[in-house]
Amino acid sequence: MKQVTLAGLCSLFLVLFVSNSFAMMGMMKMMESNDPQPRLICAEQWLKKAIDLHELHIKDPKTATEASQIEMMDQMKRAYGCIAAKSAESESASQKDPAGEKKKDAHNH
Repeated sequence: MKQVTLAGLCSLFLVLFVSNSFAMMGMMKMMESNDPQPRLICAEQWLKKAIDLHELHIKDPKTATEASQIEMMDQMKRAYGCIAAKSAESESASQKDPAGEKKKDAHNH
């Protein structure tokens, strides 16, 4: 039986991440339309990556390096960005007062 090493797992993750990043770039272009489906597909793919990485961390806590955790957070942020891209633009426009200044929310953000 072949032994799996942390270096081997990291190398595999890097190869998969780079190859899938090109596919994601194409998906981002499709998100410019008003159809929500491409944004949901994009988010689903990024969330799948984050879940897979999280499962790896759970199975082998030694793989939960700072860099790996940062990567997982980046994947989650990208998933959120896929979903929130259009709504963030419209929300930003609706949160401006007539003077053009951004309104504060209930938490003063």
